[in-house]
Amino acid sequence: MNRFKGVISKDYDLVIQALPFYFESQNAVVEAIAAQYTTPIVVDIGLGTGLTTQAIIEKNPRCRVSGVDNERAMMEQASVNLGIEIEKGSVQVYYSDALDYLRSLPNESVDVVASSYTIHNCPRDYRAQLEADIFRVLKPGGMFINNDKYAAEDRQEYVREITEQIIRYDVLKDKGRDDLRRIWIEHEIEDGLPERIMWIDESLEQLKNVGFVRIEVVRRIGQYAIVAAYKRASTASPYA
Repeated sequence: MNRFKGVISKDYDLVIQALPFYFESQNAVVEAIAAQYTTPIVVDIGLGTGLTTQAIIEKNPRCRVSGVDNERAMMEQASVNLGIEIEKGSVQVYYSDALDYLRSLPNESVDVVASSYTIHNCPRDYRAQLEADIFRVLKPGGMFINNDKYAAEDRQEYVREITEQIIRYDVLKDKGRDDLRRIWIEHEIEDGLPERIMWIDESLEQLKNVGFVRIEVVRRIGQYAIVAAYKRASTASPYA
């Protein structure tokens, strides 16, 4: 499950230089949360170095975020980047497998589950379990928002987007990090394996099957999309 060990974890933030739309898509996640909730309880799956959690808190200092990641080196970076927020109590960080963490939470206890650039790393069967538990822990009216690699159904478009992204990794070679460039290209190719690839239509249908009643593509940027899925706003709980 852990695809971020070693140098790819240690130098993760360098890859942002190869993702010119990184902060634009991150901002779309933050704005979508802020538009729906004033003081939400948020779980950030795939905390990484803490950039998404930090942006969520900066937009709404009154929310509380629990960040979860299974790579210790990235957690250490996040703990430094979010030091002030952790000290204030607005952020807690957990070194854990995402599914294990979600299963430790009570039913309907979270307003928002957010994730960026993470869930596509999970095999299909794990991803299905993860989405089911996300639905379970969300309160009525809760939102799951995922900024991730959703493959276009048009195969020519899909190939074009992958090719363009591989070319963008050249910026790492220009900075003397051809080792990191090669690792990220291999990572990119592995994302297209049958057991991992997230086709957009199939992914939206899976969210519908889990129980989400309103599912929308907030924005699409290259091979990435921001998908928001909402749980029905009802006081009647199916969880006894």
